[in-house]
Amino acid sequence: SAARVFFTFVESIVESSMGRGGDNTTPLVATEFAWSEVTKHRTPKDAWLVCENKVYDVSGWHAHPGGDVIFTMAGFDATDAFDLFHGPGTTKHLAKFCVGKLKDDDRPKTCDDRPKTKEQVDFEEGYRALRKRLAKLKLFDASFTYYAYKMASTLAIAVLASAVIAAQNPAETTAKARGMRLLGASILGIFFQQCGWLCHDLLHNQLFARRRYLGKYFGLFWGNLAQGFSVSWWMNKHNTHHSVPNVHATGADAQNGDPDIDTMPFATLSRRPGGVDLLGLVHATCWDSLPCLTHLKALVRASFSRARRFLAWSKPMLRLVGDSSFAKFMVTHQHVLYLPILAFARLSWLEQSAAYVLNLDETAGRQIKGGKPGELKPVPYEKTELFLLGLHYAWYGYLAYLHPTVLDALGFLVVTNVVCGLALAIVFGLGHNGMAVYDAARRPDHWKLQVTTTRNVTQDPFGFVHWFCGGLDYQVEHHLWPTIPRHNLPKVSELTKAFCKEHGVKYHTAGILEGTVEVLDHLKAIANDFLTDFPAM
Repeated sequence: SAARVFFTFVESIVESSMGRGGDNTTPLVATEFAWSEVTKHRTPKDAWLVCENKVYDVSGWHAHPGGDVIFTMAGFDATDAFDLFHGPGTTKHLAKFCVGKLKDDDRPKTCDDRPKTKEQVDFEEGYRALRKRLAKLKLFDASFTYYAYKMASTLAIAVLASAVIAAQNPAETTAKARGMRLLGASILGIFFQQCGWLCHDLLHNQLFARRRYLGKYFGLFWGNLAQGFSVSWWMNKHNTHHSVPNVHATGADAQNGDPDIDTMPFATLSRRPGGVDLLGLVHATCWDSLPCLTHLKALVRASFSRARRFLAWSKPMLRLVGDSSFAKFMVTHQHVLYLPILAFARLSWLEQSAAYVLNLDETAGRQIKGGKPGELKPVPYEKTELFLLGLHYAWYGYLAYLHPTVLDALGFLVVTNVVCGLALAIVFGLGHNGMAVYDAARRPDHWKLQVTTTRNVTQDPFGFVHWFCGGLDYQVEHHLWPTIPRHNLPKVSELTKAFCKEHGVKYHTAGILEGTVEVLDHLKAIANDFLTDFPAM
């Protein structure tokens, strides 16, 4: 088909853009390396990783189909991450990157040369055996009926929202008519949220495990056209988060940190001193989401650049700020500001999506870290993405146009974005905020990293939580096996809990309200630590 030919062409481009190791025509396994050598290669432009005790050079391979997530494993053992992110048959593509193998003496060690205990070795063998059991139980197999229902029911939400708005007399400005239009706007906000969950499942290859190009096409529909989010931007950011949740990078030139914990405004999510950039979401919230206000954006961005010095949880940086009242106010009130800020989340993501595809400036995320000026991460179907984003704003703008006054249209835009932003961001926050945080160089094995940094959400008897959270109520299981379809997660959860209990790994669950309180309490505790550690500020 034309679709298959197109993506075969894209894959050929990928093949021609591989890292230095990709130049190998035959596997090079005679050379042996110690962990001390492998860990020297931890940056995107100089990236080595280990998989099944073989060493691979993926330096500069930004055309990796999953995005820059591959560099989160630079200098580390990627065996389990590779297994969990990739489908059957992917291993055949590794040979061209192979530059050697891990020394026999280093195989029973972690990447920082700590010997693995027998308990740890047994644990790793145990969770790899569990994955095989899940596959045998066909829990990686998707139900096309289930996903057809999810797509149809999600579209029905958009139809309902549009019908409620269109049913009102375009000239009527009564309280009843305005109330109905705002109801339609709220329903549309939920539609956007549910589109996010569908796109999330599709781009994790939960539905089309073997025909992933179909998942990309469906993802473009639900992501770019329906929701207004660029799938390339999302995949690059989200896959990186999946690989290293709640992990701080080893350095500014490395890419082994979680982008999600570096994009919370006015809030310090970790007690770790040093390196947490708190600016992210503020940098691209309401101000950055107004591309027409070029001069205002430039002024505010300049202010944000200066503010970057003190909106960070770093003792050296904070000492440079002196007695800034702004920094003190933001950090000490972060638990109060948290929920109001989430209301702007969708505006931020809309701006980031467009900025990424268009490469608006150096903050857009397309620039290759450590690369040459103007060297960009690829967007394989860039024109398609831009076209569908344009169509999204066309139909969304038409619904706003149906309102009788500019004020009514503005109210529609505010309500849809606030409802969607809160509905998405609260679920995201429940997943990881307030859980364990690690330094990349000392992070635990892949299983323990995913479980200890993640919070599940308690179910209700009516299934509302599972529907509202889009499967991320089983966040632990999703992080362990991101390709398992949403409808199989309850069964997987039972097996995961049993395994964690058997091996003494903490498995945390909380209700929506309880978990949100945990997040706010965590933010407040860090704010108090700030006052204690920096009393002069």
